[in-house]
Amino acid sequence: MKVLQRLFGLLKPYWRTLILSGVLLLGRAMAQLAPPLFQRQIIDGVIAKSDLSRLGLLIAGLVGVYALIQLIAVGDNFIRHALGERFILDLRVRIYSYLQRLSLSFFERTSTGELMSRVTNDVNALEQFVTHGSALSAVDAIRLVGAIVVLMILHWQLALLVILPVPVLLSCCAGSIFASGRSIAECGIVWAISTPSCRTTWPACG
Repeated sequence: MKVLQRLFGLLKPYWRTLILSGVLLLGRAMAQLAPPLFQRQIIDGVIAKSDLSRLGLLIAGLVGVYALIQLIAVGDNFIRHALGERFILDLRVRIYSYLQRLSLSFFERTSTGELMSRVTNDVNALEQFVTHGSALSAVDAIRLVGAIVVLMILHWQLALLVILPVPVLLSCCAGSIFASGRSIAECGIVWAISTPSCRTTWPACG
Protein backbone atom coordinates (compact mmCIF):
# COMPACT_ATOMS: atom_id res chain seq x y z
CA MET A 1 0.00 0.00 0.00
CA LYS A 2 2.85 2.38 0.79
CA VAL A 3 4.25 1.88 -2.69
CA LEU A 4 0.85 2.60 -4.27
CA GLN A 5 0.48 5.72 -2.13
CA ARG A 6 3.86 6.91 -3.33
CA LEU A 7 2.96 6.06 -6.92
CA PHE A 8 -0.28 8.02 -6.84
CA GLY A 9 1.62 10.81 -5.09
CA LEU A 10 3.67 11.11 -8.28
CA LEU A 11 0.41 11.71 -10.16
CA LYS A 12 -0.58 14.78 -8.15
CA PRO A 13 0.56 17.22 -10.89
CA TYR A 14 -1.96 15.60 -13.22
CA TRP A 15 -5.00 15.70 -10.92
CA ARG A 16 -7.13 17.67 -13.39
CA THR A 17 -6.51 15.12 -16.13
CA LEU A 18 -7.20 12.30 -13.68
CA ILE A 19 -10.55 13.84 -12.72
CA LEU A 20 -11.52 14.23 -16.39
CA SER A 21 -10.50 10.65 -17.09
CA GLY A 22 -12.47 9.48 -14.06
CA VAL A 23 -15.59 11.28 -15.28
CA LEU A 24 -15.23 9.67 -18.71
CA LEU A 25 -14.68 6.26 -17.15
CA LEU A 26 -17.80 6.67 -15.05
CA GLY A 27 -19.81 7.79 -18.08
CA ARG A 28 -18.48 4.86 -20.09
CA ALA A 29 -19.41 2.36 -17.38
CA MET A 30 -22.90 3.82 -17.03
CA ALA A 31 -23.47 3.94 -20.79
CA GLN A 32 -22.52 0.28 -21.12
CA LEU A 33 -25.46 -0.59 -18.86
CA ALA A 34 -28.00 0.96 -21.25
CA PRO A 35 -27.95 -1.47 -24.26
CA PRO A 36 -29.51 -4.40 -22.33
CA LEU A 37 -32.41 -2.14 -21.37
CA PHE A 38 -33.06 -1.31 -25.03
CA GLN A 39 -32.74 -4.97 -25.98
CA ARG A 40 -35.24 -5.89 -23.27
CA GLN A 41 -37.75 -3.44 -24.70
CA ILE A 42 -37.19 -4.76 -28.23
CA ILE A 43 -37.71 -8.38 -27.19
CA ASP A 44 -40.49 -7.98 -24.62
CA GLY A 45 -42.26 -4.89 -25.93
CA VAL A 46 -41.88 -5.28 -29.69
CA ILE A 47 -41.19 -8.87 -30.73
CA ALA A 48 -43.26 -10.60 -28.05
CA LYS A 49 -46.26 -8.31 -28.62
CA SER A 50 -45.80 -8.08 -32.42
CA ASP A 51 -45.87 -4.29 -32.11
CA LEU A 52 -43.42 -2.86 -34.63
CA SER A 53 -44.39 0.76 -34.14
CA ARG A 54 -41.55 1.41 -31.67
CA LEU A 55 -38.94 -0.82 -33.30
CA GLY A 56 -37.30 1.92 -35.36
CA LEU A 57 -37.09 4.28 -32.39
CA LEU A 58 -35.62 1.61 -30.11
CA ILE A 59 -33.05 0.54 -32.71
CA ALA A 60 -32.07 4.18 -33.27
CA GLY A 61 -31.68 4.64 -29.53
CA LEU A 62 -29.59 1.46 -29.26
CA VAL A 63 -27.32 2.57 -32.11
CA GLY A 64 -27.01 6.00 -30.48
CA VAL A 65 -25.98 4.45 -27.17
CA TYR A 66 -23.32 2.30 -28.86
CA ALA A 67 -22.04 5.37 -30.73
CA LEU A 68 -21.88 7.30 -27.44
CA ILE A 69 -19.96 4.44 -25.81
CA GLN A 70 -17.41 4.43 -28.64
CA LEU A 71 -17.08 8.22 -28.53
CA ILE A 72 -16.44 8.18 -24.79
CA ALA A 73 -13.99 5.31 -25.21
CA VAL A 74 -12.01 7.23 -27.85
CA GLY A 75 -11.84 10.34 -25.67
CA ASP A 76 -10.92 8.33 -22.57
CA ASN A 77 -8.20 6.35 -24.38
CA PHE A 78 -6.72 9.55 -25.81
CA ILE A 79 -6.65 11.27 -22.41
CA ARG A 80 -5.25 8.27 -20.56
CA HIS A 81 -2.52 7.62 -23.12
CA ALA A 82 -1.58 11.30 -23.21
CA LEU A 83 -1.42 11.21 -19.41
CA GLY A 84 0.71 8.07 -19.57
CA GLU A 85 3.20 9.67 -21.96
CA ARG A 86 3.51 12.80 -19.79
CA PHE A 87 3.88 10.60 -16.73
CA ILE A 88 6.65 8.58 -18.38
CA LEU A 89 8.48 11.74 -19.44
CA ASP A 90 8.30 13.22 -15.96
CA LEU A 91 9.29 9.91 -14.36
CA ARG A 92 12.32 9.43 -16.59
CA VAL A 93 13.50 12.98 -15.95
CA ARG A 94 13.22 12.36 -12.21
CA ILE A 95 15.04 9.05 -12.56
CA TYR A 96 17.89 10.70 -14.46
CA SER A 97 18.10 13.41 -11.81
CA TYR A 98 18.10 10.74 -9.11
CA LEU A 99 20.85 8.74 -10.79
CA GLN A 100 23.04 11.82 -10.94
CA ARG A 101 22.95 12.01 -7.14
CA LEU A 102 24.08 8.44 -6.55
CA SER A 103 27.62 7.79 -5.40
CA LEU A 104 30.29 6.37 -7.69
CA SER A 105 30.51 3.28 -5.51
CA PHE A 106 26.91 2.48 -6.42
CA PHE A 107 27.75 2.39 -10.14
CA GLU A 108 30.80 0.25 -9.41
CA ARG A 109 28.59 -2.32 -7.63
CA THR A 110 25.71 -2.22 -10.12
CA SER A 111 25.93 -3.34 -13.72
CA THR A 112 24.86 -0.99 -16.48
CA GLY A 113 22.49 -3.61 -17.87
CA GLU A 114 20.64 -3.86 -14.57
CA LEU A 115 20.23 -0.10 -14.40
CA MET A 116 18.97 0.10 -17.97
CA SER A 117 16.56 -2.78 -17.37
CA ARG A 118 15.11 -1.09 -14.29
CA VAL A 119 14.82 2.29 -15.96
CA THR A 120 12.99 0.88 -18.98
CA ASN A 121 11.02 -2.07 -17.58
CA ASP A 122 9.97 -0.44 -14.30
CA VAL A 123 8.79 2.72 -16.02
CA ASN A 124 6.85 0.76 -18.63
CA ALA A 125 5.23 -1.37 -15.92
CA LEU A 126 4.17 1.74 -14.02
CA GLU A 127 2.78 3.35 -17.18
CA GLN A 128 0.74 0.24 -17.97
CA PHE A 129 -0.61 0.18 -14.43
CA VAL A 130 -1.57 3.86 -14.49
CA THR A 131 -3.12 4.01 -17.96
CA HIS A 132 -4.66 0.53 -18.21
CA GLY A 133 -4.66 -1.58 -15.06
CA SER A 134 -6.16 0.77 -12.51
CA ALA A 135 -8.53 2.48 -14.97
CA LEU A 136 -9.99 -0.69 -16.45
CA SER A 137 -10.32 -2.26 -13.00
CA ALA A 138 -12.33 0.77 -11.89
CA VAL A 139 -14.58 0.51 -14.96
CA ASP A 140 -15.22 -3.18 -14.34
CA ALA A 141 -16.04 -2.55 -10.67
CA ILE A 142 -18.48 0.27 -11.50
CA ARG A 143 -20.09 -1.79 -14.24
CA LEU A 144 -20.50 -4.76 -11.91
CA VAL A 145 -22.19 -2.68 -9.22
CA GLY A 146 -24.38 -0.92 -11.78
CA ALA A 147 -25.42 -4.20 -13.37
CA ILE A 148 -26.41 -5.60 -9.98
CA VAL A 149 -28.50 -2.50 -9.23
CA VAL A 150 -30.26 -2.68 -12.61
CA LEU A 151 -30.95 -6.39 -12.18
CA MET A 152 -32.36 -5.78 -8.71
CA ILE A 153 -34.73 -3.17 -10.12
CA LEU A 154 -35.86 -5.33 -13.04
CA HIS A 155 -36.07 -8.76 -11.41
CA TRP A 156 -34.64 -9.20 -7.93
CA GLN A 157 -35.09 -13.00 -7.84
CA LEU A 158 -33.06 -13.42 -11.02
CA ALA A 159 -30.52 -10.90 -9.72
CA LEU A 160 -29.93 -12.96 -6.58
CA LEU A 161 -29.36 -16.04 -8.72
CA VAL A 162 -26.94 -14.19 -10.99
CA ILE A 163 -24.81 -12.68 -8.22
CA LEU A 164 -24.25 -16.03 -6.48
CA PRO A 165 -20.92 -16.60 -8.30
CA VAL A 166 -19.73 -13.03 -7.55
CA PRO A 167 -17.90 -13.92 -4.29
CA VAL A 168 -16.01 -16.66 -6.13
CA LEU A 169 -15.09 -14.27 -8.94
CA LEU A 170 -13.97 -11.64 -6.44
CA SER A 171 -11.75 -14.16 -4.67
CA CYS A 172 -10.15 -15.04 -8.00
CA CYS A 173 -9.69 -11.38 -8.90
CA ALA A 174 -8.14 -10.69 -5.51
CA GLY A 175 -5.21 -12.90 -6.47
CA SER A 176 -4.69 -10.92 -9.69
CA ILE A 177 -4.92 -7.62 -7.83
CA PHE A 178 -2.40 -8.84 -5.25
CA ALA A 179 -0.07 -9.96 -8.03
CA SER A 180 -0.36 -6.56 -9.72
CA GLY A 181 0.33 -4.79 -6.46
CA ARG A 182 3.34 -7.00 -5.84
CA SER A 183 4.73 -6.31 -9.31
CA ILE A 184 4.35 -2.59 -8.68
CA ALA A 185 6.01 -3.01 -5.28
CA GLU A 186 8.93 -4.69 -7.01
CA CYS A 187 9.43 -1.55 -9.06
CA GLY A 188 11.96 -0.03 -6.68
CA ILE A 189 11.99 3.04 -8.84
CA VAL A 190 8.93 4.37 -6.99
CA TRP A 191 10.72 4.19 -3.67
CA ALA A 192 13.89 5.62 -5.13
CA ILE A 193 12.60 8.80 -6.72
CA SER A 194 10.03 9.53 -4.00
CA THR A 195 12.24 8.90 -0.96
CA PRO A 196 14.70 11.73 -0.26
CA SER A 197 16.85 9.53 1.98
CA CYS A 198 17.30 6.84 -0.68
CA ARG A 199 20.62 7.76 -2.21
CA THR A 200 22.94 4.77 -2.19
CA THR A 201 20.81 1.68 -2.82
CA TRP A 202 18.16 0.79 -5.32
CA PRO A 203 15.54 -0.54 -4.80
CA ALA A 204 16.11 -1.65 -1.19
CA CYS A 205 14.79 1.55 0.31
CA GLY A 206 11.71 2.22 2.48
